[in-house]
Amino acid sequence: MFLAVVFGRGPNDGAKLKDIVAAADWVNHAIPLEEELTGGLNRLIVGGYVRSSRGTFALTHAGEALYLKVKKRAGIWTQFDRLATAFESLESPPSPVWKPTPDTVRAGIDGWLSEADDILKAMDGRRRRRPSGT
Repeated sequence: MFLAVVFGRGPNDGAKLKDIVAAADWVNHAIPLEEELTGGLNRLIVGGYVRSSRGTFALTHAGEALYLKVKKRAGIWTQFDRLATAFESLESPPSPVWKPTPDTVRAGIDGWLSEADDILKAMDGRRRRRPSGT
């Protein structure tokens, strides 16, 4: 989820849930489950790496420092491995700090699925219009 927050960030450094789902899909080639989203984001919030405000997630100063450290001369899979090591000791909080409703999580997932569907349809249309022999 950490890399999903990083890669889902917009120009204001915040990532909406739909953007986190999209980035997680890009990183892991899978749509995260509700438990993965809530569990992962809560561990990162309690660990002090991510903050949440009004439906947007962003790295804290500690999260930004960690990312600057793990991304040095590293591709995505090396970053993933370095973060796994850094987060070995992160535990789930006894009670969640971020408590989304099931509808909130579903809306984030559905938002990405709808956007992905539109992208695929547009790509399919471009393939059909391409002149033969190219």
